Order: sequence, then C-alpha cells, then structure tokens
Amino acid sequence: PKRRCRKVSFVSKILKRKLGSKNLVPQMNFFELGLSSVDLVEAHGQLNAELPFDVPVTDLFTHTTVSALDAHIATLVEQHSLGQPA
Repeated sequence: PKRRCRKVSFVSKILKRKLGSKNLVPQMNFFELGLSSVDLVEAHGQLNAELPFDVPVTDLFTHTTVSALDAHIATLVEQHSLGQPA
C-alpha cells in the first residue's frame, strides 16, 4: 500500500544517487546495475539515517534488487510499527 510505494521511491532515490544518470531497473541485481560493495555499504548508511531503526548491512547483500530490498524494508517497517523487533 501507500507506505510500500513511498519506500520504493526512498530506496530508489538513494541508489539512483549512487548510479548517477543511469536507469534503475527495480528487478535488476545491484551489481548488474553497476553498484559496488562500497556503494551498498554507503547506501546502507543512508538508509539507516532515514529509517527509525537500523537495517543490517547484510540485508543489502541478501535482498539484491530494489524491489526485493523494498519488500524487505516494508516488512521491517510493519514489524517496527507493531513493536516487534526488526
């Protein structure tokens, strides 16, 4: 729903800054898009700065597309809002 759409834009926005002017395909692997491990670690810091809880850095290497990471963060947001550990 609405939160998820906002998070897609949020994740995409952070990763687009790393990619510059390249198109971001939500189903494409981060590495296929041209991102490096260093880019993902930097994006991790930006994600955690924006969210009310910390996302483990390993999540960016487990959920390796924008759409997969978005879905995962949406689940974490839901858990966080229900008071469950993220």
